[in-house]
Amino acid sequence: MSRIGNAPITLPSGVEVNLDGQSITVKGAKGSLQFDINSDISVEQEDKTLKVKALNSSILANALSGTTRAIVNNMVTGVS
Repeated sequence: MSRIGNAPITLPSGVEVNLDGQSITVKGAKGSLQFDINSDISVEQEDKTLKVKALNSSILANALSGTTRAIVNNMVTGVS
């Protein structure tokens, strides 16, 4: 798995995350952002952290896990 994809995303105070199937919405003081997640990737929320996981061991899923993690992290940074 991708090294970047393994790193958890810490949510700062004031940031809310809504996971609805393969869609993630991040809301904060500076606005709201939405992203559709590939079907080979899952995002799970545990308290104030998000974890991105590849659902299979394909090269595409491995690459997408790191890319998805980076995009979601940038969304969290952008709204806070």
